[in-house]
Amino acid sequence: MNLIINAWDWLSKPENWELITFIGGGIVVLVAAVWKAYLHFSKKPTQTKPTITASGNGIASSGNITATASNGGNAVVATGDVTIGMTSASVENIVTKLINKHQLETKTKDELKALTEAVTALSKGQNTLGTEAQVKAALAALAQRRYHPGESPVCQRRA
Repeated sequence: MNLIINAWDWLSKPENWELITFIGGGIVVLVAAVWKAYLHFSKKPTQTKPTITASGNGIASSGNITATASNGGNAVVATGDVTIGMTSASVENIVTKLINKHQLETKTKDELKALTEAVTALSKGQNTLGTEAQVKAALAALAQRRYHPGESPVCQRRA
């Protein structure tokens, strides 16, 4: 305990403050010199910039970009902002088309079923095709339809 009191007394005297400042400054200079020597003589890490290559339908970004395309293909390098994927409007458009296609397919199946029942009734010799309104509705629906690949040719309409 006596050592701490003696050290504190020595540090408290103003005539010793210049010596303390000089020693502190010397320590700072010594640490800075050692650090500079370490940085100068230590092995520097090698930094290699990545080279990114996009071929065919690939996407590349950052670094040195090389775009190559196969025969007849396109290679594009964009330098600004790029949106990849679909916008919400595109998704909504696709969903609407799918819903309409489903509704159309359902309606076509119903029309085809009605026509099949009418043909079956005729083939049995009953000579009935349903009510006149049902026949007109079926023929009108057929007249409005256009043939699409994958659909039954029965549903074809005249262009």
